[in-house]
Amino acid sequence: MKEAFFKILIILKEKSAFTTPLLNDVREYVSKYTRDHFSEKISYHNLGHVREVVEAAEKIGRATGLSDDELETVLIAAWFHDIGYYRGQEGHEKKSVEIAEKFLKDHQYPPEKIRQVISCIMATKIPQSPHNKLDEILCDADLYNLGSSRFIEKSDELWEETKTGENEISFYEWLKNSRDFLRDHHYHTSFAKKYLEPVKAVNLRQLEERIVKMERGS
Repeated sequence: MKEAFFKILIILKEKSAFTTPLLNDVREYVSKYTRDHFSEKISYHNLGHVREVVEAAEKIGRATGLSDDELETVLIAAWFHDIGYYRGQEGHEKKSVEIAEKFLKDHQYPPEKIRQVISCIMATKIPQSPHNKLDEILCDADLYNLGSSRFIEKSDELWEETKTGENEISFYEWLKNSRDFLRDHHYHTSFAKKYLEPVKAVNLRQLEERIVKMERGS
C-alpha cells in the first residue's frame, strides 16, 4: 500500500513545459499584472498558485489526451482563472473573464476559443460546474492541492488569506469547513480520480485528526 502511495506522489510531482508564442505572452502579462497589483493579503490566490494550476492543468491535459490546440486553450484559462482576485474576492471569476477576454481579443484569438476559455474559468466557481472536457481539466487542476502532499500547507495559506479578507473565521471553524469541503468534493477527470483521490483521502484523515486534537485541547 505504501509503495503504491509513494508511486502516486512521484507521478504527481512530474513536470513538463508546453508553451506557444501566445502562452508566453499570457504568462508575461499575468506575471506583470500580479506584480503590479501585489497585496500581502493575497497569500494563496497569488502567482505561485496560478503557476501550480498551470502545471497541474498541463499534466492532466496530457494524460487526458488533449491536442496541442486544446492544451493551449486550457492553459490560457489556467493563467487567467484567478487574476480577477486582485479586484476583489467576490465574483472574482467574472472579473478574471473580463480581463482575459480583453487580452485575447487584443491578440486576435478566435472567438470560439475565447468562449471556451471563459467556460473553463467560470466552471471553477465553487461549487464547480464543468460542462465539457476542458472545463473538467481546469476544475481538477484548480483543486489539485486537495489531493497533493502539500494540502495541509496550502490549506493553512488559504486560511491566512481568508481571515484577513472579507469573511473572518476562526482556525477551528476553518478546519471543520475544510473537512466538509473535502468530504463533498469529487474530481472529474480519470487522471484525478486515479491519482489525486487516494491522496485526498489521506489528507482528509489528517484534517480530521487536527480537528480532534483541537477539540481535546491538545
